[in-house]
Amino acid sequence: MKLNADKANKIKLLFRLFISLGLLYFIMRKTDFLHIYGIVKQLNIVWLFWGLLLSFCYMIFFALRSKIIMDICPSSRVTTSKSYLYYLYGAFYSNFLPGMIGGDVLRTYYLSKDGPSLYETGASVVLERISGMLVVILIALWSTLALFNDNIAIMSSLILLITGYIVFVTLLFNSRFRKFLERFANGDSAFNKMISKLVYFTSVMQNYMQTKVVFWVIILSFGAQVADFFVTYLYGLSLNIEIPLLYYFAFMPVVYTVTMIPVSINGIGLREGIVVFLFSQVGVTREQALILAFLIYFDKLIKGLVGGLVLLLNNFIKLRQKKA
Repeated sequence: MKLNADKANKIKLLFRLFISLGLLYFIMRKTDFLHIYGIVKQLNIVWLFWGLLLSFCYMIFFALRSKIIMDICPSSRVTTSKSYLYYLYGAFYSNFLPGMIGGDVLRTYYLSKDGPSLYETGASVVLERISGMLVVILIALWSTLALFNDNIAIMSSLILLITGYIVFVTLLFNSRFRKFLERFANGDSAFNKMISKLVYFTSVMQNYMQTKVVFWVIILSFGAQVADFFVTYLYGLSLNIEIPLLYYFAFMPVVYTVTMIPVSINGIGLREGIVVFLFSQVGVTREQALILAFLIYFDKLIKGLVGGLVLLLNNFIKLRQKKA
């Protein structure tokens, strides 16, 4: 049984690798590599440095957000510093897992080691994602209406994003839907047990829906998302992309939503394709947009590298303590 599971995981990994490489090939086959060389040669290191520094700084907002939610759990021993480290660990593991949300699974596990159950930490991570998506959608709606109210392709992407969010949140917090699921929760079959766990999970989510908590979670999500989009703007400046910041507020929500689809490795291929498509709509060259997408990935890669080094160091220290 375990052998079959390992085989299935290898097949999934190969499939995602095929998707990522296939998309990259499709995107890069029409790319002017001499133009790319010229852009990289003129890269402004100063803007790149400030963007990377801000990227590490705004993660404090995410850490505080996680800490506020976890404080609702009486058994929680999660601190802000631990929460920050778990985000770095998640960034490390997401480089090997599907989509951009693979690291959330590992972060759920590490949070549970500090007291709360996996249901409680899983629900907290989902709430973080929901609040983040709410802020992203509001920013995208404002900026897109200001810039592209007559662009059918971009407006269609935004409508799909909003529709998917509304359907997901409605199902997650709707009491009628939960009562409907409860009809299938009783029984010994694998399906019944899965539904029972889902019902319990949604009830745990309800415990976090306290007015004060939700308020601060949304405020911190707003601060982090705005800073995140500004980081991408700084990366754009390093490539001499001179378009208003408002365009980044309109495009990056779509980019992040697309890269969450778990069909590639860490969003590779999906990210590059959607960035090239969107930014080319406003006069950015294909090569500039492609390098911008690589810088966005580079940002995640650096965080993952730091997270992996810290994780390795912590494990080494624990091992030495056990031997002592």
